[in-house]
Amino acid sequence: MEEGLWARRLKGLLERQQYVLSGISRDADGLGSRVKAISEDLLKLEAEAEGFRESLRKELDALDPMREDPVVVVRVYGKYCDVYHSVVRPCGWVPRSAIREAPGSGYVKYLLGEAKARGKRPCRSCGRHLRPAA
Repeated sequence: MEEGLWARRLKGLLERQQYVLSGISRDADGLGSRVKAISEDLLKLEAEAEGFRESLRKELDALDPMREDPVVVVRVYGKYCDVYHSVVRPCGWVPRSAIREAPGSGYVKYLLGEAKARGKRPCRSCGRHLRPAA
């Protein structure tokens, strides 16, 4: 009779072991899929960071030749937002507050190359004489 008890204990021990090991296996599978998802997210972030670095390199390469460009002002609201004006010799359409770039002036300063890259055209009075430094 004692052998029957031993066999039941052994069977119970093996069943518990099987139950615990299957739980550990499920947990490991779950962690594996989470690790895979995190790894994929990390690869996406690395690709995004590399794209951002490349974008910054391109912007820097475009900005470098403008180092000595004259500064211009562009109106940011209303009519004639597509025209840039000289800061050194502005026409009568440009208020003094625009030259100081005072808040609320409605004008923003750009380098000449930036204004041209944004599709702005020269003012017929004061912008047409400006030339890029390079």
